[in-house]
Amino acid sequence: MLTACIIARDEAEFLPDCLKSIYQLTDDIILIDTGSVDRTPDIARNCGCKVVEFPWQDDFSAARNYALQHATGEWILAIDADERLHVQMSQTELDALLSTTDAKAFKAVIVSYIGPESTHESLFSDERIVLFRNDPHVRFHHRVHEDLSESLYRRYGTNVKISRLPMTIEHLGYLDFIVERRHKHQRNIRLLELEIKENGESPWVNYCLGVEWSSCKCWDKALQPLQRVMEQAIGTPYWTLAAYTLAYGFLHLKMPQKCIEVCEQVLRVEGELHTEFSLLKLTANWQTYSSIAELLKASLCHALRSPEDYYAFVLAYQKLVQRIGNDDLTWNGTE
Repeated sequence: MLTACIIARDEAEFLPDCLKSIYQLTDDIILIDTGSVDRTPDIARNCGCKVVEFPWQDDFSAARNYALQHATGEWILAIDADERLHVQMSQTELDALLSTTDAKAFKAVIVSYIGPESTHESLFSDERIVLFRNDPHVRFHHRVHEDLSESLYRRYGTNVKISRLPMTIEHLGYLDFIVERRHKHQRNIRLLELEIKENGESPWVNYCLGVEWSSCKCWDKALQPLQRVMEQAIGTPYWTLAAYTLAYGFLHLKMPQKCIEVCEQVLRVEGELHTEFSLLKLTANWQTYSSIAELLKASLCHALRSPEDYYAFVLAYQKLVQRIGNDDLTWNGTE
């Protein structure tokens, strides 16, 4: 019924927990090894996986699609070795769901840890298609941050049914020490730029490139690809994410008016329910004041009517105080 497909290289540290979580749902597991020098292939074989070697080609989609060629199940679960499943159903219940559903694919919530350690404070959640019908016309695209949706839309139409699984996937691969050890951001930027050189720009690739540059704190390089997403990809699931990263970048580059303009655009298009953009706009608005005296005077006139407004004011105040400390200035009542 279900084949799990993993691509891996030097994942001995994470693979055992990944496989243990998969065996809750299936024992049909294919691991594509792209050049491990550690015990990854041995661990996989000892756990009952079918291991197939595939030379690395600077293309994650090529490796994933090679795995799909070896899958025999009616359904395919695509997962990485640094991930583990947290399921709210048994294998029997999942088999029953898959045998009756008219969905062509399923999404799951991906919970990634981004930061020095795996704590609740470092969580970032999004969704990804992880389970789909075994169909030779459905394949991954893009060298990195590979995606199935384009293929699904071409195969089944833009109204293709994609449901949600009662499952969460925990992702450990973007903890700081792993990112630094494997130079992930530099690798991803190189692959994204290579794809643009070969195939031209696309909103998705521009979004991924902007996010990678922002992750490196290279805000000036992140602006252009993110601005193109803002222009070209209104209505896509990642448009507001691109907008927030862009607005945040403008704030870092001390361009508060540009930040405000991005926030206002999102609030016009998406409505006033995006509290994070209201807060970011307020923060940027307060950052336009150049002195503590000016900021405090404006706050008295502004009346700080909302919790978000108060929080933005505090952020601006703290930033001005920090700047004074960093510049080793003597506060004389006006600065």
